[in-house]
Amino acid sequence: LAGASAVREPDDGWALWAAGHSLSLLRSHGEVATGRGLANRGAWYEQALTLLCLIEARLERNDSEGAIVHGQRGCKLLQERRTAGKVKAKIAQTTSRALLYKNRFAASRRRALETLEFFRGYGDWKLLSEARHTMLDVLVLSGDVAAAMSMAKEERDACQEANDLQREAVAIRAMARIFMRQQLLEQALRFAEISRKMGEQLGDVEVQSDALRAKVDIHLMCDMPNEAYTAASERIRLFQQAGIIKGAIDACYDFADIGLQCNDDNTALDAHFRAVELGKDQQAPAGDEDKVPSYEGEALRRISELYLTSLEDPTKAQAHAKEARERCQAFGDTNGEVKSLYALAAACWQTE
Repeated sequence: LAGASAVREPDDGWALWAAGHSLSLLRSHGEVATGRGLANRGAWYEQALTLLCLIEARLERNDSEGAIVHGQRGCKLLQERRTAGKVKAKIAQTTSRALLYKNRFAASRRRALETLEFFRGYGDWKLLSEARHTMLDVLVLSGDVAAAMSMAKEERDACQEANDLQREAVAIRAMARIFMRQQLLEQALRFAEISRKMGEQLGDVEVQSDALRAKVDIHLMCDMPNEAYTAASERIRLFQQAGIIKGAIDACYDFADIGLQCNDDNTALDAHFRAVELGKDQQAPAGDEDKVPSYEGEALRRISELYLTSLEDPTKAQAHAKEARERCQAFGDTNGEVKSLYALAAACWQTE
């Protein structure tokens, strides 16, 4: 991709362009080298790796259908390849995730089970851990909470045996979520707090954040909004102390959602204004301004929408949509500018 910065990026991004181009070349190579397509080991193996890259790139762009298509092609390619175990399992795993995003639970479960069975005998316990989490997600989202709890306990016990506190904390947080689905809220809260404390001990921001997010949801289910606000505030502070601006801003939006659920529009509005202030510290990477959203512009646009819908003040909605557009323009955020214009149009229509 030498000199790519001087060339217009393809609509699907360089990663998909490069992987797709590579796949075409590998197919051509396989046909030329063998006269019968995929019989050449190097050709089919490299094609499988390239398909795996395509699946992951499609998922990154929220293109689950595209990921499923590439995943099915990869599984078909490797169906009769006895030496393709690891890459075949990874393709099945990523395909399972894509199918899960489309709520195709039975197909997702088959692929997840295929992955799990392979890695049980592969000898790499971290890959087995990832396979368990893939299956765990399928079981939880498909409603099989008993099987999900069994899988989560298996993962927790394996992590304890391997003395991997980080993965153990993640497994315990998963158990908290499962308890929540079973309406066992006292146990759910206890396990979420255990996970948070383990994350604190490790200095792992992501583990602590996920546990606090679980605590927010549990407190809301228990009709304890003050405790939910406290956990949400702690999550904002966590990201601020770690210097993770985007995490802190997203935590502000979650705080605002609590206000909206509790019919406290002013609290929601205050949380959005806090996000605006945090967004002012954002620095755009040099040369990539058109690919990075303006956090300040996004927060202002959300304020505009809040004024228009919940607070029913189209004049203020219009003013904040204009300001959002200005911030996005200054930042080089084209997508944000377009969204701000839609918000502005909606506010103007209400004021006419």
